[in-house]
This record gives sequence, structure tokens and C-alpha cells, in this order.
Amino acid sequence: MKREGVFSILLAAENLFIHHYFSRIFERRHSLRMTASGGDAISELSKRRYDLVFINEYLPDMGTAELLEAVGRCRPDAKSPKTKSIVMLTHREDADRLISRHGAAGVMIKPFTVLDMLRLADRVLPPGAAENLFSPDALKRFL
Repeated sequence: MKREGVFSILLAAENLFIHHYFSRIFERRHSLRMTASGGDAISELSKRRYDLVFINEYLPDMGTAELLEAVGRCRPDAKSPKTKSIVMLTHREDADRLISRHGAAGVMIKPFTVLDMLRLADRVLPPGAAENLFSPDALKRFL
């Protein structure tokens, strides 16, 4: 049973700094699963539905476009207009083109902040749900 205000979050990133950053922000408050490859992310997505999926653009086994296409095949609901939950983490300024072509919910340009996450979550999650994304302690640490 899902607790009120608790989100299931998947992070697909090989970068240990990104893993550490996400764990400091989300781990105690939400259900956070982290993978280091696109294949592992696809495996996770085929097992359960995630409220938010963050995909780093650099993965050792596949590119972002390939991963987004695979996600669309195994979890079409993750890319449907009403339940889009995939967010791409990138340095690329032209990432919006990839997103519109492959159906992701949005992009966060690196370096991103907690406020960038909050703004994006406000667009992706159901109305009012983003208010529960961060604990006050997490916000104090990063603001």
C-alpha cells in the first residue's frame, strides 16, 4: 500500500555524484531505486510503475533516444500524455528536440538545482503533489 505523499522514483544514471545527490534528497522520504545502466532501468520499469523516472543522458549501454524508445515499448503509460513521468538529465541545450520526438515529460539541464526539480515535478506530477516531493530538511540542505 502506497503511503500518502510518497512517490516511487527511478534514477538511471552511472554517475555516482548524481546517485548521491538523489539519495540525499529523496531516499528517506520516497521509494528511490537507482540503476547504473539503461538495461537495468528497462528491467525496473517492466516490473513496476514509477511516479518519476530520471534518465541521465550518459549511460554505458545505450543512448537516451534508444532508452526512451525501449521505455515506450515496455511502459507505454510512462509516455502517455496524462501520465508522462520521464525526465531527462542532460547538458545539451537542444534536449527539447529529443524529448518532443521520444515522448519524455521534460528535461533538466545540468547543473540543475532542487528548485529546478521542484518546478519540473510541478508540471509532471498531479496538481499539488509536488508540494510533498521534498522534506523541509532536504530543502534546508540544498537551498
